[in-house]
Amino acid sequence: MHVPSSRYIVVTLLLVGALCAGWCGDMGVAHAQAGPLARLAVVEGREAVFVRSGPSIFYPIAGYLTTGSLIAVDGRSSVGDDAWLRTWRDHHEVWVPAWRVTLLGDADDLPVVFRLVTPPYPIRLQAEGMRGDGTLRLRRRASDDLTVRLRPGDARSAVIAAGGLYRAEVYFLNRGTGVQSIEVSVDGQVVSRVMVQVGSTPGYNTIVGYDGDAFVVPRGLHVVQVRITGGNPAGIEIDEVTLRPVAQRFPSTQPVG
Repeated sequence: MHVPSSRYIVVTLLLVGALCAGWCGDMGVAHAQAGPLARLAVVEGREAVFVRSGPSIFYPIAGYLTTGSLIAVDGRSSVGDDAWLRTWRDHHEVWVPAWRVTLLGDADDLPVVFRLVTPPYPIRLQAEGMRGDGTLRLRRRASDDLTVRLRPGDARSAVIAAGGLYRAEVYFLNRGTGVQSIEVSVDGQVVSRVMVQVGSTPGYNTIVGYDGDAFVVPRGLHVVQVRITGGNPAGIEIDEVTLRPVAQRFPSTQPVG
């Protein structure tokens, strides 16, 4: 009687597991329905991981995968460790962060299947045009000669129409003294967080700016907020928040997820 080799048994078990990922489990789990280029991946970590309708935390949650789940993936959003991997749920593509799974095979064999088109123009939000806290100040060096002084805990926000790969820039009046912490968020997710020493930064009494890591947002309406999270009680004068299009398709740093 022929006895299957241990290697044959392991491969068979992996394939059965992949099929179970596609057809078993409750309705909240993302099911894999992969094509001929599929690779198997195992979900790592102590907690379940959400899968999303696109390769970014700004896309809607489409389900979840529990630790130890075996899924089939057939594409990636970009090259590198910051990529998201594509699997399928009910004939719809969903994405899982690559740093939450162990890929059984070479990631270079997976094609890049995500194509993102970002409008080439920046989205500029002047602080006085945003809604929220703060006091208007007349400053000749600022956009439209106006800034808004925000103190720790103050915030201003605006609704924008956007979609693509951006980098958040925040511009402020480099005047006064003390440390200030400035946070920019999109839909409640922080995309830029800087701590500045006002007055000690090069360019005293001028408008200076800092930018954050690149991030992806799906096409649609989004809420952008600038907030002072701490620092000198005197606050800081915000001139403008800009979402700047980024040339490369995907962040070179690992997104949060």
